Amino acid sequence: MRVAIPLLIVLSMASACRLNPECFGQNECDPGLLCLEGRCRDGPRDGGVFVNDCTWYGDVLPIMEQYCDNCHGVPTASGAPISLVTYEQVTAVNGAGVPYYDRIAERVLAGAMPPSPPQPSAAQQECLRTWALAGAPIGVMPPRDGGPRDGGPPRDGGPPRDGGPVNPVPMIGQSVALGFGYNQGEGPVYRQRTNEMLYVDVPGNTMYRYTPGNAMPTVFMANLAGPAALRLDPQGNLLITESNNRYVSILMDDIGPPAAYIETFNGMRFNGPNDMAVGQDGTIYFTDPAVYVLGRPPMGSETGVAAVYRRAPNGTVTQEATYAIDDTPNGIELSLDETALFVTFTDLGVLRRFDVMGDGSLANEQDYATMNLGIADGMTHDEAGNLYVGYDMGIAVFDPAGERWGNYVVGQAVSNVAFGGPLRDTLYFTTGTQFLSAPVGVRGSPLR
Repeated sequence: MRVAIPLLIVLSMASACRLNPECFGQNECDPGLLCLEGRCRDGPRDGGVFVNDCTWYGDVLPIMEQYCDNCHGVPTASGAPISLVTYEQVTAVNGAGVPYYDRIAERVLAGAMPPSPPQPSAAQQECLRTWALAGAPIGVMPPRDGGPRDGGPPRDGGPPRDGGPVNPVPMIGQSVALGFGYNQGEGPVYRQRTNEMLYVDVPGNTMYRYTPGNAMPTVFMANLAGPAALRLDPQGNLLITESNNRYVSILMDDIGPPAAYIETFNGMRFNGPNDMAVGQDGTIYFTDPAVYVLGRPPMGSETGVAAVYRRAPNGTVTQEATYAIDDTPNGIELSLDETALFVTFTDLGVLRRFDVMGDGSLANEQDYATMNLGIADGMTHDEAGNLYVGYDMGIAVFDPAGERWGNYVVGQAVSNVAFGGPLRDTLYFTTGTQFLSAPVGVRGSPLR
């Protein structure tokens, strides 16, 4: 019987056998090693990558598939404590602050992983060693083959070989809380150019950043005005719905404070913009419920309605759909081909769909799905068109036709969700008090 040895067990090895122990000066490293970026390393760098140029996509991923997926796949098997399927899982840090890729290479070189033959070749071991020393460079993603891995879910999120749909819910791994103590977490968005997640605490008026692999989130920007959602425009500028300011603001080049961007409709202030969706051409759709103004005199509603608005690339703002003042249009998301727009209505627990016309206007509003279990909140898509919607107890997942795949139960209400990480294969989501992540065997849409 094959038994997996947990990666979390620390080998009893001399410091000279450690791949890259911490150092504060060259005298703390063994002969032949250099103290580079706070760790003892064994060779020159060329633009941040070791000259042997082993990368995740080009070299390490096939090694992991061949020798590690048996136990450390999704789900795990043979007592393995964690999955090591995605780049983000492999580059995360353990409780001692050590990247898992260091531990993987260390155990492979020690002959402890995999626990039974066959073992990686000498060339594969050397590749793992230098890849870890180089800081785990990701490399270039190869074309997808769309096929499953050893009968399991496809690593790249493509369909199985028979072309049928794949239920993504069983592919979502165990969630991990990354940040705590918020008043109302909201609005996660991934910025690829900086490899970081941004999210907000609405009543705390603060935006946080989290870099995958780091131990804790940090404050990115304070003194906002009820930030409720974050999105990126096509130029990479950060859009923020500031509900207390009653407008959408924009942050350009990370130089603050954010500037007012969408302030009024026909001279009237909004109630308090909530969530946004942004098209590839720069069109911005956003919801404007009245929850931020009702019962808060003298901040009465100037428009007199809850609504969905559109800002065209030329700056024109139109009121695309209106509702009773106490209705709650909330989460909003464009379909992958941008021919449809989805809006959740929190109090009703309903998800509605609009057709997006050629000029960007909305038509043919209709019910798309019912949450059944209560509230509906923020949402996102994966690259197969499945829709992930925050609800009372977690994340509900719907297929492109609006049929429910199932629920990913978190045990608390999820306010919003987004894919992130270099491979877009991690779900990040917010609750009232926490910021969490979970690995998933599919990829998010590149634009979401």
